Amino acid sequence: MADITDDLSDVISGLTSGLAAVYAELDAAGYGWLVWALIFTVSIVLGIRHVRWHMRRTQISIGGQVIASRTGVDHSGATVFRSADSVARRASLSPFHGRPAFWRGVPYPAAAALLWLWAEHRLVFAAVTAGGAAYAGRRVHQVGADWQHRRRIVAPMTKALGPALGERPDRILQGIVIPRDYATRDDVELVIPLPDDHRPQHITEASRIVHERLLGEWRHTRNAGAPYVLTFTRKPAPPSLVRFEDVAEIMLTGGSVWEPFIGLGTEAERISLNFDGHVVHLGISAGTGAGKSTLMRILAAQFAIRSGGTAKQTYLDVKGDDEGMKSVPGMTVINDIGDIHQLDGVFRMWAAIRWHLEELDARRTGKRGPKESWEPLILFNDEQNAFARFSQRAWSLVREKDDPKIPPVWEDLYLLAVMGRSFKIRLINAYQVMSADASGGGDAKRGGEVRRQFGYKMLARFDPSMWDNLVGTRPRGQSSDIPGRWLCVDNSGRARAVQLPFFEPHHVAELCAAAGLDTPAPTIGTASPDAVPAPAGATSHEIPASFGDIRDGDTSAPDGQREAVVLPFRQRGESPWQMAERAAAELPPAPQEPETRYTLKEACEAGIITIDFDTAKKQRTRARQRGEWYPPAEKRGNAETYTATDLRKFYGEGEQQQQERAR
Repeated sequence: MADITDDLSDVISGLTSGLAAVYAELDAAGYGWLVWALIFTVSIVLGIRHVRWHMRRTQISIGGQVIASRTGVDHSGATVFRSADSVARRASLSPFHGRPAFWRGVPYPAAAALLWLWAEHRLVFAAVTAGGAAYAGRRVHQVGADWQHRRRIVAPMTKALGPALGERPDRILQGIVIPRDYATRDDVELVIPLPDDHRPQHITEASRIVHERLLGEWRHTRNAGAPYVLTFTRKPAPPSLVRFEDVAEIMLTGGSVWEPFIGLGTEAERISLNFDGHVVHLGISAGTGAGKSTLMRILAAQFAIRSGGTAKQTYLDVKGDDEGMKSVPGMTVINDIGDIHQLDGVFRMWAAIRWHLEELDARRTGKRGPKESWEPLILFNDEQNAFARFSQRAWSLVREKDDPKIPPVWEDLYLLAVMGRSFKIRLINAYQVMSADASGGGDAKRGGEVRRQFGYKMLARFDPSMWDNLVGTRPRGQSSDIPGRWLCVDNSGRARAVQLPFFEPHHVAELCAAAGLDTPAPTIGTASPDAVPAPAGATSHEIPASFGDIRDGDTSAPDGQREAVVLPFRQRGESPWQMAERAAAELPPAPQEPETRYTLKEACEAGIITIDFDTAKKQRTRARQRGEWYPPAEKRGNAETYTATDLRKFYGEGEQQQQERAR
């Protein structure tokens, strides 16, 4: 093989040397120009032959083209001197595709010119070669990108359109136009060829496929005569600002209780969410400051207004904000986790979620009457990423050896997600990152199942990985920097841009007042004479008044600063301590002195409780979380106090009592 290569190199080298010697002799005799004239003539003839061969394949007469009688076009739609209409928009792997056919003959004389420069002007040849190499490299990159675009976008699109239009994909490929930069251009046009015998359903199906596979919202037009094509252009973007005053009337009278208005879409279209249809539960995934609280306010206010104030809503937020939710009629706000180390408020949130599950069971077993009489129950779970972390920490405080690692609240949320729709219960969960781990409290498998129950998802300030995790379609949705601009993604992965109205917390009260609704004490359901028993024996219609301490719960405060710690899930009369105070004011004082009361810390220091203070607090939290009996408390400022008798009943006798018995 090496010998053959060497022989071939010798032949080429000898031929080149011979031609150079002949040219040198002719040039010395003054006939060098004749050689180049011959070379240029041959190159031009070859170029013309190539153009004629190309045009002959489509039976076009070159003479007819010269005199401008267009007898035909090539397969791309181009003539000898005119480009195809789609040359600037259609992805192509050929530099000549769609361009005038005469360009196909240009490479031959161009090669002759390069040969002349190499022989006569080496420096100019080097400069031209360098420029040509740069252009060739850029063109190779473009061809590669075009090939990827055709393989990933255009070819799959033709395969999807084939069955819908009743055409072969290769026939569709000849006329389809999807520019490579279609995802970033507002003035882009897409072209889909239609069969001559197409029907209206073909146009509907083609539009559906385009919306599912290509990002954005499109409007389409069809030309008047054959060959028929559908041309898609982008709809105008939503307005960059929607004021509350502009949409207040829509929010008041827009639709049913399960179809709240959320904002304006493309072409100022009114966008609503159908919670009685495909939405079911709503998942919100957005970075900090994207407007999650605004979206929740918009929904909560309309649930209240359109239900006439009968909807029972609950808002849970571990970060401590109420975001105007306290102004919503029928809304209960739980937003205090208590002491950061004891997390007593987290247990109250768990109890609120458990209440909804018990109410679901009451409705399922017929204890709440016919379905038509059920009031809507909406549970807003804000800051779910932080809630998952706090729940895990709270569970570690009370978890025993045989208990599961995952807090039981996630089982309650799972059941509400998969069963709630049938019993007029809806979940609206907000995350900074709606991961399977955060949706399942650390159980990614269960979290993935819960995520699938959220029919629609609202996204804002998201990154590509979040889109891949939640939606997964290509091309990816683009997060906008416009405040209040969201993407509403349906079950199929279709994303619609929505501009939320500017809806501040004080607008909630204004809107409810305009609807004729007051802001009564928050309620959740009505107590049933036959309440469903909770696992620990508590009634299902009422959440216990206190789970653990409020703030630290064991620091005494001056008298006169006590506060009621009754969770207002339904309207109640006077609390026990209020009735006791009223009775004490109306009746003469009792002759006997009241029994001394102690805070938990004071009881430990006095020897009434034998165990240490931290263990006593843990046992108290565990008992309340499980619904077991614990000594009733009275408030002294922010601290809870108990009688020594009740403490001994729960914790056993202390050192002081044992010493008295010994004497």
